[in-house]
Amino acid sequence: MVREIGGHWLKAIEVPGTAALNGGGNARVTWVSCASAGNCAAGGSYQDRSGHQQAFVVSQVNGRWRSARPLAF
Repeated sequence: MVREIGGHWLKAIEVPGTAALNGGGNARVTWVSCASAGNCAAGGSYQDRSGHQQAFVVSQVNGRWRSARPLAF
């Protein structure tokens, strides 16, 4: 994830929790939606250790990102 403050982009950070999910590599955020500044939801995909593509969601509350959670289908 990356933030912009006062017209300047800050250094990107890894979405918390994706390292544990992303056993096969290729994790990516594909959408972000913010109800207000610092209160957002995001989702994307990752490759599990078996090579299967999986989906995850993550939320930001009061400026702090929570840990990503896999979606079960």
